[in-house]
Amino acid sequence: MTARTTTTSTPAPGRRKPGFGGRSRLEVLSRSVAGILAGYGLAAASAACLAVLLPGEKADAALAATMLSFLVYTAAIIWAFAAASPRRAWVGILLPAALLLALFLLLR
Repeated sequence: MTARTTTTSTPAPGRRKPGFGGRSRLEVLSRSVAGILAGYGLAAASAACLAVLLPGEKADAALAATMLSFLVYTAAIIWAFAAASPRRAWVGILLPAALLLALFLLLR
């Protein structure tokens, strides 16, 4: 029988260590802030816009819009970690939020 030897290899310069998913802590922090804070802004903008656009009584439309905004918030958090880069996560959340806010201001 041959004895197995284990070697600990160090990553090449410029490469990340395996085990953290290839993401640095700052990237994870950026994605977290994008999902939590910018996602909240997107949910608020979608709730405001939907409250104006949905038919029916104002109170019913506002309630339905608020309930739907929980789905938007959840999707924004998922998007923040599914995007290819933190920059794409931020753009993918802030751009729709800005468009929905502009639409709300036009329709109000």
